[in-house]
Parts: sequence; structure tokens; C-alpha cells
Amino acid sequence: MQPKVPGYIVRILEKQAEFRTTEDIETIANLLDGLQSFRKYSRQMQLSMCRIVRYMKLVELISVTRTSSGSLYRCRGLNCHQECRRRIA
Repeated sequence: MQPKVPGYIVRILEKQAEFRTTEDIETIANLLDGLQSFRKYSRQMQLSMCRIVRYMKLVELISVTRTSSGSLYRCRGLNCHQECRRRIA
């Protein structure tokens, strides 16, 4: 399951870097502070990254799965994948 990004964060991340306020940058940093890999950087580096970070949404996921009989099965999307696994099993 894909994690949900809060709408207010998406709106901030869709802004061009030069239009982000200090408050926008702090908001992004506070959200990303929940990631251990983000916390290893100094606060100054974190804020620098938050000035330029962009939001990208995964539109389509294609999964290719090999069944127990050896044939390949292709499906699209996260919800579809769960349904496909049930069909294969």
C-alpha cells in the first residue's frame, strides 16, 4: 500500500522552490523528520533539501509475476496486484 501524503504537503511541494516560504520549508522538514535517513543530516542540510524537494506521484505500477506453473502474469496498479495474487494462488 502506498503511503498517503497530506494535501497541504502536496500543495507546498508543488510550489516552485523560489516561492516557498520559511514556514513551508519548516513544514516539509518536520514531516520528513520522521524518516531515520533524513535525521542523519544536519538541520541546515535538511532545510536545504526541503527547499528543492519535489512531489512526484506514481501513476501506474506494472507488476510481472511468475506463477507456480512458470507462466508470467502481468497486472497494473496496486489494487489490481492484490486481486491478481488471489487469481494466481
